[in-house]
Amino acid sequence: MGLSENFQNKFCKYVLFVTLLLTSIAYIQSIGLSQGSPCQPVNIFGGIVNQIEIISINGQSRILAGGVSQLQGLLISADEGISWSLSRDGMNLEGGASIRALAVDELNPSHYYLSRRSGDSRGVYASQDEGNSWHLSLPGKLAYGLAGRGGLVFASTFDEGLWVSTDSGKTWENRAPSMTVALDIIFDPRNPSLVFFSTAGDGILVSSDSGSTFVQWGLPGKDIVDFDIEASEGELIAFAVTDGDSIFRSIDSGENWEALNNELPGPWSSGLIKSIEIDPFNLQTVYAGTIDGIYRTTDMGENWHPMNTGLGVPSIFDSTFSLIPAVLTVAVDRDEAGVVYAGTDGWGLFRTADRGEGWRQVGVPSGNIVGIAVSPLNPGLVFAGTEYGLFIRRKGTWTPSTLYLAGILASFDALAPSPVDSNIIVTVTTNATFDNLLYVTRDGGIKWKASFFGALVGDVIRFDPMDASRIYVPYGGSSWGGVVVSSDTGRTWTFNNLDFRAIDIAIHPLNSDVLYLLGKNGGLLKSEDRAETWSLIRESSSYEHKAILIDPNNPDVIYLATVRGVYKSSDAGDSWVALELTESSTDLAFDPRTRLLYASTFGAGVFSTDNGGVRWSSINSSACYQYVNRVTVGAQANSSVLYIGTNGSGLFEEVLTLTDVAPSGQTTALPAETDLLQNYPNPFNSATTIKFIMAKKGNATIRIFDLNGRTVFRYDLKGLRRGTHTVRWDGSDNNARDLSSGIYFLNFTSGKGFSLTKKMMLLR
Repeated sequence: MGLSENFQNKFCKYVLFVTLLLTSIAYIQSIGLSQGSPCQPVNIFGGIVNQIEIISINGQSRILAGGVSQLQGLLISADEGISWSLSRDGMNLEGGASIRALAVDELNPSHYYLSRRSGDSRGVYASQDEGNSWHLSLPGKLAYGLAGRGGLVFASTFDEGLWVSTDSGKTWENRAPSMTVALDIIFDPRNPSLVFFSTAGDGILVSSDSGSTFVQWGLPGKDIVDFDIEASEGELIAFAVTDGDSIFRSIDSGENWEALNNELPGPWSSGLIKSIEIDPFNLQTVYAGTIDGIYRTTDMGENWHPMNTGLGVPSIFDSTFSLIPAVLTVAVDRDEAGVVYAGTDGWGLFRTADRGEGWRQVGVPSGNIVGIAVSPLNPGLVFAGTEYGLFIRRKGTWTPSTLYLAGILASFDALAPSPVDSNIIVTVTTNATFDNLLYVTRDGGIKWKASFFGALVGDVIRFDPMDASRIYVPYGGSSWGGVVVSSDTGRTWTFNNLDFRAIDIAIHPLNSDVLYLLGKNGGLLKSEDRAETWSLIRESSSYEHKAILIDPNNPDVIYLATVRGVYKSSDAGDSWVALELTESSTDLAFDPRTRLLYASTFGAGVFSTDNGGVRWSSINSSACYQYVNRVTVGAQANSSVLYIGTNGSGLFEEVLTLTDVAPSGQTTALPAETDLLQNYPNPFNSATTIKFIMAKKGNATIRIFDLNGRTVFRYDLKGLRRGTHTVRWDGSDNNARDLSSGIYFLNFTSGKGFSLTKKMMLLR
């Protein structure tokens, strides 16, 4: 059973593509990840999604998705694609990885099988516990087709025959050594003892003895790209995509086949149509995944129509234009009518609930997450910059903004939402010629206005916390640079050339006249007049620096992230010490709720410290995302949320509480003493949350004073229990006497003589 020349060329191109992709990502996966690590939900994933399975567990649909990705495992969602868990415990995690085939046992839906290549290793993995753990079932074999039913498992390899297991993958037998490859394997829905195999060059074969012998079923001599079968009134209805030819249909159990090209994209060429799926709720409806998106027929293939509303990615160039991604695979939810999933070539996963009338993205492309920001006004509003554009999460759902230039952009380098208006977002992009374009939107990401820089801009954008119309963006070339400043919310920009290769900028949390500008090689400039003049307070070094962060509770404390670890100054930058964390650090973030400092690294995940860097603890799931570009803290209900933007593995989310982040890994006990935490958010627009801890039962009083010592808010609390308490204060309330923007003092008293005061800032 030989391969046609056309299929050989196509197959070789695919293998070359995967090889090059895996080679290109292997350099950031060379260490290998520890096995058995718990992987928290993934917000953004994607890349090439070529495998989808939808199963029902206790009446609830579960999506399994895989493809070519640095995530190295199987992604599973139980909430229609809103959040994803990463399943790979027990797999070999060295090098890059791709999933070539995926199957769920039709009678044992807790049994999963996948074919996976990781670096130089390959094999078929099996799980008998819904993906919680895996074992290498068929080592050394890369299967291009998998199917399972009642413990009978088929694995079709390239030039290594058809392997069959009758005991759920415990043992295997090569029953058809001469079979070159079967891309799809389907059990007969009427008589499961019959199994169909789509081949390269021999059409569709059927076996009645579990793959020991075969007879021709249809389309002899054809290279079958994809096919699907459903039963109807005693007959089998089948649709098959052939390589470089057409879609064929049979309505009489394979006796006769008819080509159906009407209104499908053309001209016919190799690889034009990628997948085919019959709707089990209405056999007249069939979906075809093509290089031009999704096509649907509602008359069993007589007429086809594009169904790409919402499937396209909007472009800033033309509001009527959308890039339509190639659809590699289509899967219909067999428990819920109208629900269909489409896996794309680089754009992740899309979902429709109305048979293709409208689509939404449920797996945003991963690539490199090069920017993350959380709106200071709305913790549920999250922004992510990727190689595929800027994405915004509203009410738990990610959607693309219009800031995508149809492939022209190389990456997003920085982004920031305004602290007083969430509709205002500023971002910097780098195009294919390494020119910088700065974009501003004032309507939440629909329309954008660009400014051309032509210089290498840093990785951050900072709004002045006391004057939200003022924005700072560091920039730098090989030996020059400075800071770009806007005083009108991004409408106009002024270059402040300092001959200083700037990479990051920090603003004093209580006095925004004071700025710190970090150089790529560690030099530090300080300004005390809003960037008018600068003085050098730290000399350059021989190693690269990445980020600067000022402790919001103690502005004299400054941290630097460097390739040699994290450094700290406790005297506003006059002297510096190296901290215990010596991993190559990429970013820093502070959690005002838990008062933890986070440091992301390129190779070892994310670390936290609760004592100013004396002792660091690795975040539990760091093995899932070793190579991290960005880390940002947000909020969710009464918990903090840590967003981790990785180098090629998407955006992860860690929901953290005080009991989750003890450095020892044990539950964090309440402090021995009563304490006042910094209000959150701070600065704030109108409302903020005040959190304090009572070491024992008692009374407490919250007071807020202005700069003149006038009490603008007082709250007496009686009979408080031991533990953590919160009070929400709204600066726009009538009782707040129409307060203006500025610094206020938060005072907390309790018991006999305990008093603690913190600064807070109100923005209008």
